[in-house]
Amino acid sequence: MAKPILDAERVRQVFHYDPETGLFTRIGPSIWKTGAVEPTPVGRKPSHYGYVSLTMDGQIYPAHRLAFVYMTGRQPIDQIDHRNGIRHDNRWCNLREVTAKQNSENCAQRKGTHSGFRGVYPAGNGKWIARIGDGGVRHYLGIHDTPEQAAEAYKAARAARFAAQPIARENL
Repeated sequence: MAKPILDAERVRQVFHYDPETGLFTRIGPSIWKTGAVEPTPVGRKPSHYGYVSLTMDGQIYPAHRLAFVYMTGRQPIDQIDHRNGIRHDNRWCNLREVTAKQNSENCAQRKGTHSGFRGVYPAGNGKWIARIGDGGVRHYLGIHDTPEQAAEAYKAARAARFAAQPIARENL
């Protein structure tokens, strides 16, 4: 069964979200009597995937999605990305609405790569190839003497691509 659509008013009735810290506190009396005078942060510890979750109206929701609804008053169109890659860091400055493609571009480097850099591959003879993908097409960025030089070529191509094609939030 699909989760009900999040309603911003309901989220704000149940929780207070602090955009500076990324923490949620429950509003009103808690089911769990902690005896604490000060409101205490709520939420499940990060899952093995690293995300914090909260329970509201018997449903479990990722905290970053609740934060987005709380701050914007609407459901995200696609996905919410953690800019710094730390999945339990739900500060508002660390969250952004993205497409699935944008979210995958911000993921961590896969373990077991030869170079340790995204877009850099061994070419043989001690040289390194740099290439970048765009819309399912790989673009060759040259052969370089070191993986660091190839990584710089990749970073420059990526920066140029994003500078040339800014993505407006309303087009997500």
